[in-house]
Amino acid sequence: MAVVPHVSIDKVGKHFGTVVRDIDVVREAWVSGGPDAFVLWLLVKPIDMDAERDLCAVVDPMYERFPSTTFTLRMLNPAFFVALRPEAIIPSRAQRVDLRSPR
Repeated sequence: MAVVPHVSIDKVGKHFGTVVRDIDVVREAWVSGGPDAFVLWLLVKPIDMDAERDLCAVVDPMYERFPSTTFTLRMLNPAFFVALRPEAIIPSRAQRVDLRSPR
């Protein structure tokens, strides 16, 4: 049986940042979990269901980079929350993803 190395939350977060940083509707992102399964959290501007469904494709490059890892995407869309408070939803251990472009 082959041993698959664990993926660090830092590497996942860094790659997730490069995947979502140029998407206009993304406000903030976090990663939680690890080392074999991660939850990807996205806070987006209010968008409709079609746009939200299209945005789910952000997990594809994650699987391309980390094929033996499991990802779950959680979308925080103000259009579908009465009072959206990410700090009440996202686990306190989640790491915020840097969305700034590298210089």
